[in-house]
Amino acid sequence: MNRHFEIASWDIFLQLITTSICILAIGMIIYNPDTMPILIWGGIIVGSALFMVRGYSIQNSTLIIQRLGWTTEFDLTNLKKVELKPGAMKKSWRTFGIGGLFGWIGKFYNNRLGSYRAYATNRYKCVVLELEETKLIVTPKDPARFVETVEEFL
Repeated sequence: MNRHFEIASWDIFLQLITTSICILAIGMIIYNPDTMPILIWGGIIVGSALFMVRGYSIQNSTLIIQRLGWTTEFDLTNLKKVELKPGAMKKSWRTFGIGGLFGWIGKFYNNRLGSYRAYATNRYKCVVLELEETKLIVTPKDPARFVETVEEFL
């Protein structure tokens, strides 16, 4: 099996956070065009953009999360459950990762799911994959088709 899935469009909150931080960074650089602010703000923007999710693929028994220039892979052979859960990220705490600049990426926690890893661009199109060692949230453009494809694998 080899399937590719586009990411969901950015939800409005992600658009607002990313736009606001980029405008703030540009303003800070214009206000103080010294080397240090340029390096700090440029590092924040470029560093976060490198972790941005560009798409998802399922190849054989592997979920591949495509980034800018690299991938993150998860073995699906120990997949317990997959389900469409819009809003699964509600009331989550970021424990380590990016919380709204180009996506919700990294480790998060909420009372419903416990600890999980998110690779998300739209908090209302969540698909939860429960693996033996972790839980993942991804947000494909067509979450129902993604779930069907993963269930075929199961």
